[in-house]
Amino acid sequence: MVIVVKIYKILITIILTNCSDFTTETKGVKTMSYKGDGIKILNRDASKHVNKLEMFSGSNLWSDYSLGGSLYIVYSYNTHYPMYIYDKGVDVWYENTTWWSKTTSKHKSQARPNVECQGLDNEDMKEYVECGSMMAYMESKAKVA
Repeated sequence: MVIVVKIYKILITIILTNCSDFTTETKGVKTMSYKGDGIKILNRDASKHVNKLEMFSGSNLWSDYSLGGSLYIVYSYNTHYPMYIYDKGVDVWYENTTWWSKTTSKHKSQARPNVECQGLDNEDMKEYVECGSMMAYMESKAKVA
């Protein structure tokens, strides 16, 4: 088991070092894709793909996975506004409660998952993505308090 973990770490290091075209970095958090990856869709079909946790790219509306795949994130325009986050580790959806623009509001309605979402403001959503998991996010919040 120890050998498998070491091999996994080596492979991840090699991939991140040599395949930077396939990763993006937002404040130190690498993600597996970049805007434009995934199934090309019409925005009105986004919710179908969100509910299946599929990578997609619409018109200024797209999804991504955090490195390791624990978070599924839906963005409007760029990484400054994560609209929805699904955390596989705790099986919870989060929705951005900060109003941004008329277009982003339309994106939110087009990509809304068919389940109840917990609300977080934009800064907390971005911090959640940066942390990569509920546990890391809660630890970060506890340090501030």
